[in-house]
Amino acid sequence: MIETLISIKTYVKVLIMLEQIITIIFAISNTANAFLYLPQILLLYKRKDSSGVSLLMFFCFCMVLLVTTLYGYTKQDYILATTSLLSLCACGTATTLIIIYRLKAKKQ
Repeated sequence: MIETLISIKTYVKVLIMLEQIITIIFAISNTANAFLYLPQILLLYKRKDSSGVSLLMFFCFCMVLLVTTLYGYTKQDYILATTSLLSLCACGTATTLIIIYRLKAKKQ
């Protein structure tokens, strides 16, 4: 009986530790996701041209990230909400640049 209790306590400790590790990895990977937009942002800014880049795709990414951010806040999952908001800002920057350069191209 005592051995069973000890093994259950150990099992619970391992599960808690595993959950903490997964949470840290999740936070790091979602934060890294925001930085994955930087090459596209820099390329758009450098070229001042958005031809060949899908506005629809970036707009849809923004919508998904907005919903994910709101979902995270409603579920009080602040890691999900914060990292999704960070990604939304990065994706929104790329989307804004695409729109700006498309409008400039139409004026010319």
